[in-house]
Amino acid sequence: MFSACAGKCSKEEYAKQIEGVVSFLSGNDKKVHSLLQDKMQTAADNEDFELAIFYRRKLEVLDKLVRRQVTALPKDFDLDIFAVASNGLNTVVSVLFVRGGKLVGSDKQTVNDLALNDSITLSNFILAYYDKVNYIADEIVVASAVDESELLGEYLSQKKGTKVNVILPHQGVRRQLADMALSNATDYLEKSLSLKEREDNMTLGAIMQLQEYLKLPKLPIRMECYDISHVQGTDKVASMVVFRNGAPDKAHYRKFKMKYALGNDDFAGLQEALTRRLDELSKREDESFGSLPDLLVIDGGKGQLSSVVEILQSKGYDSISVIGLAKREEEVFLPFQSQPVILPRNSYALKVLQRIRDEAHRFAITFHRELRQKRQTHSKLLAIDGVGEKRVKLLFDTFKNIENIKNATVEDLLLAKGMDRRTAENIFAHFHGDE
Repeated sequence: MFSACAGKCSKEEYAKQIEGVVSFLSGNDKKVHSLLQDKMQTAADNEDFELAIFYRRKLEVLDKLVRRQVTALPKDFDLDIFAVASNGLNTVVSVLFVRGGKLVGSDKQTVNDLALNDSITLSNFILAYYDKVNYIADEIVVASAVDESELLGEYLSQKKGTKVNVILPHQGVRRQLADMALSNATDYLEKSLSLKEREDNMTLGAIMQLQEYLKLPKLPIRMECYDISHVQGTDKVASMVVFRNGAPDKAHYRKFKMKYALGNDDFAGLQEALTRRLDELSKREDESFGSLPDLLVIDGGKGQLSSVVEILQSKGYDSISVIGLAKREEEVFLPFQSQPVILPRNSYALKVLQRIRDEAHRFAITFHRELRQKRQTHSKLLAIDGVGEKRVKLLFDTFKNIENIKNATVEDLLLAKGMDRRTAENIFAHFHGDE
């Protein structure tokens, strides 16, 4: 296409080209199809097959656009479809354009002027959007409720000069279009954020959200989460995972081997772990134990939460904020409140709680498996003639793990303190049989 500014065509020709573009965007594709068909045929007649292939591909693209016609709508009907997606920190609005019954385009924009909720944000966006463009569609479809929809419809009708309906569909082709717009907005919300922005949202943004949603007295800069792991009460352990500024601080992770709360009672296990952790707080000998948490996160519901609150009160640390995260519905329980807080499913606040809960679970299971494997290994070693508890300890002091003991020669085994040749040969034979 030539530009009138470059002097390559007259103003009349340029105006005609613009009219053709507007006509196509309005859903009138027949002229464009005919034009491309003629150009392809002319190129073929001139044996310019490369150019003919070029126009044929353009026709194929046009055919794909035509096939996207929204058949359930009148052919002369125009729609604009709006959807909003938000993660609590960033918001995107997506718009789809239907002209002449065909889906002809889309747009996505990041919204900086956020309102109290998505309903008001979307309403404000639509108002601002139509203040900038000259054309208002016959019908405005929204994927979710908008604030004062009737007033919005009246305003747009007055601006257009004809009736404009604002509709929130629940089924049919309009609902499908609304869902498509919402999917576009959600996808763009994730992709439009830079890596640094996503990292900030997942960490600092998440704990800021958490403070706001749960009305915490202070920003939960240091969060601790506890979990219990065992198999039918054996090798029972607890984990303490620490997040600082919304990110794991693995140097401050700690683990507990249960001394008193044995058996299947997880409530007692939580109480023992927290008691031992708080007892270390006053000693200030351990960097992690010596730091006061801003928020305690417990894997569980009301029962687990109550058992922890009991310990905090008895130790004089009831000023520490504590919550329980129930796994089934991801409900957040607060002390002395009967009803849980339901965080938005796509919020960074919920995601940071899920991450610290899952990390505490992983850390507890890993420690439990290590203890169980060690106990089972010790049992196997104790079955060897000449090996007792003391000698097992000396073997691990020298070789560090069972794999090194398995791979050691008789001469290697003799390096362990107090080891005699007969016992070394018994250990080697145990792992290598007839070798």
